[in-house]
Amino acid sequence: MKNKIKIPGIIAIVALIGFTMAACDTATDPGDPGTGTVTQPRFFPIAFQGTETGAGEFAIDFEDLNLPIRNEETLAVRWDDFMIRLPDFPDVDFTAFSRVTIRATAFDADGEEFPPDNDLIMVTIMYDLEGDWRGPDLGPGPNTPLKQFNVGGPAGNVHTEEGVPISLTQAPGGILFQNLILDVSYIEVLEVTFHNRAADFIWVLVDDSSGDGTSTAEAEEIAVNGIPAFRFTGNLEVHPRGWYAVAGFRFDPTLNEVAALEYLRKMTRVSFMVRGDGRSYRIQLRTPDVGQELGWAMFRYYFDTVDGEAKRVTIPVADFARPNWAINEHGDAELRQDLVNALDWLAIAEAHEFEETGGPFEFTIWDIRLYY
Repeated sequence: MKNKIKIPGIIAIVALIGFTMAACDTATDPGDPGTGTVTQPRFFPIAFQGTETGAGEFAIDFEDLNLPIRNEETLAVRWDDFMIRLPDFPDVDFTAFSRVTIRATAFDADGEEFPPDNDLIMVTIMYDLEGDWRGPDLGPGPNTPLKQFNVGGPAGNVHTEEGVPISLTQAPGGILFQNLILDVSYIEVLEVTFHNRAADFIWVLVDDSSGDGTSTAEAEEIAVNGIPAFRFTGNLEVHPRGWYAVAGFRFDPTLNEVAALEYLRKMTRVSFMVRGDGRSYRIQLRTPDVGQELGWAMFRYYFDTVDGEAKRVTIPVADFARPNWAINEHGDAELRQDLVNALDWLAIAEAHEFEETGGPFEFTIWDIRLYY
């Protein structure tokens, strides 16, 4: 069974991932919880941190740099261009930012401001002004790392405090604003800020129900020292097929924007705060069968908890390992991190030691960071 979960709130140095709908899959590994019907849409925040100290923020100061904030010539046709050529920023590492917030407002030919709405303004960020200004119809391109419609409207996110994901490989060379309707004659820029602010990510509850198991997991929204967190509780039941009993939660980038997947695939370590019940729990990187032999033999790491005590767990990606049975039967293949497609936190009870490891469990997770 899989449920979406959410906590509102802000965690420092994070990135936003949006949500649509989850598909069902089938468990092939006895230790794979699989998924089931999606119900009760909610969200969960996760921190994505580019450096250990954080990258901070960088807001372009248009006045100080003597940059235009409003087009001088009237936008004469739909999709007309208001290009802002950016200067060099030698002291700014744009690759350290994971998000951008851009605010702008639209005016008609008489100077009347439009109320914020969809279908007024779009924005594109580009590297080389001598290269392709347009990029793909949707999404980023080689020279256009950002393209967003509906700036200021309810269907857009780029103007929000959290902004939208962006993955820059170099400093941007320009920002292109365009009118989406002919009635928009002028566009005025209010803010362009590169940052790593908090937002909501999509997580799902998982259990062994797809393999006819009856283990359960639930999530409760709490706060730890003012930081949004989730307390997970559940019960590990004996599996009718003699498999593992499994319950926990998963970060599945396939439910989110593509950028989320890249964080998992380029991270060097994962770190999180946990308060448990004295059990050992498993965190694992999931890979598909295709391209990664025996991909469902997930690369995993077990961490201990102390009943009622909080601790930080930091795990280098190199410490994730395949289970011994997979190594013995198929060899110790290296992790293909470029194929990683999900990250799980799980309570596990082995069938042969169920009396010691089965039954109720409880752990709280917060301040999750992926370092890259």
